[in-house]
Amino acid sequence: MFSLKWIKENVQNRKITSIVHKGDRIPFDGEIIDGCALVDESAETGVSKPTLLDNTPGRNNVLAGSLIVDGWIAVVSDINARQRT
Repeated sequence: MFSLKWIKENVQNRKITSIVHKGDRIPFDGEIIDGCALVDESAETGVSKPTLLDNTPGRNNVLAGSLIVDGWIAVVSDINARQRT
């Protein structure tokens, strides 16, 4: 999926990457670079229905704290992005 070279370059460019699976919460605001998932953003946006998100422009931004209902995504962001613990 991701090579060690890619991860090293990502760290040098001050980026952080996380792979988020079904049942997990997205740890930081970011952009989907791979995968596809049904995402429940109701706690963040108030939208009651889960949204299908993937790496298509316009459908690739995710919010910290959102729940992955089904599928998986790889999310990348600036190291200083808003995070949730």
